[in-house]
Amino acid sequence: MYNIAICEDNSIHSNEIVNLFNQYSINENIKFNIDMFSTGKQLLTHGYNDYDVIILDIQMNEINGIEVAKIIRKTNNYVKIVFITALEKYWPEGYNVNAFRYILKPINEDIFYNEIKNLITDINKRKIFIPVENNGNIKKILISSIKYLEISNRKVIIHTDSGNYISTYKLKYWNEKLSSFSFANPHSSFLVNMNYVMEMDREKVTLLDGEYIYFSQRKFKDFKEKFIEFLAKL
Repeated sequence: MYNIAICEDNSIHSNEIVNLFNQYSINENIKFNIDMFSTGKQLLTHGYNDYDVIILDIQMNEINGIEVAKIIRKTNNYVKIVFITALEKYWPEGYNVNAFRYILKPINEDIFYNEIKNLITDINKRKIFIPVENNGNIKKILISSIKYLEISNRKVIIHTDSGNYISTYKLKYWNEKLSSFSFANPHSSFLVNMNYVMEMDREKVTLLDGEYIYFSQRKFKDFKEKFIEFLAKL
């Protein structure tokens, strides 16, 4: 099941998109849960963190799709944002909010189906769980939900977007466990998910929620190289 939000102020266009998802669902035996919003304000008020994909019309009244995406990206860098627009001039702005794709109106059915396929492939890569032992209990958490890990009182605290967990495993273990994902060390006592990094300077890494972690002098260069490499893949 994939959760989809469609934010489009033209009911004809939004129904067309729903029909395309429904047809893809039948053809590929994949289930979608779809919510529809006619304004960006409705979407933002409702909340957006539970969606896998948000499809945004750029030209909407009150607040346009680009501005909605900027607000979303302040706290959520994982949800896939797809812009629907009749004008190519907006494309450069999409790079600032890490848009997954632009789809031009009128929508081409074959192109849209191909983009759904690409979205699902990318989402599935991120829906990977790891077991975490926390106070004697074992819980599965999404790797994509981990913001950072830190050493505290000889234990590792795993900070996620839904709460914190204490692990008895050392940070070295987590470095190895998460080595194939987008994590890097700004400091020997921290391991950061670069998907949650808003910016970095010579002194610190600032996360999407405003938290920051200071660099150790020895780790700065390596973290910077990994972050640049990470950004190049977006």
